[in-house]
Amino acid sequence: MRFLYKKYFPAFVSILLILFVFSSCKSKGAYNPYLEKKAKTDRREIKANKKALSDGNKAYKKQMQSNRKYLFGRKTAP
Repeated sequence: MRFLYKKYFPAFVSILLILFVFSSCKSKGAYNPYLEKKAKTDRREIKANKKALSDGNKAYKKQMQSNRKYLFGRKTAP
């Protein structure tokens, strides 16, 4: 009986260790906070996001016009 423990125990432990390492190295998908949310985003939050995006887009267009005017001497493209 003691002979079986000496023979199979290290093999058993090494197999468990290998399985543990491979299971922890499994690839995981990208984090998506909306998958964990139970409720959809409300209308106020959607409206705030749209407003922030539109303000950002306006600021970007204004900056591009300023850069174009500085580089080429005109606001809009020919």
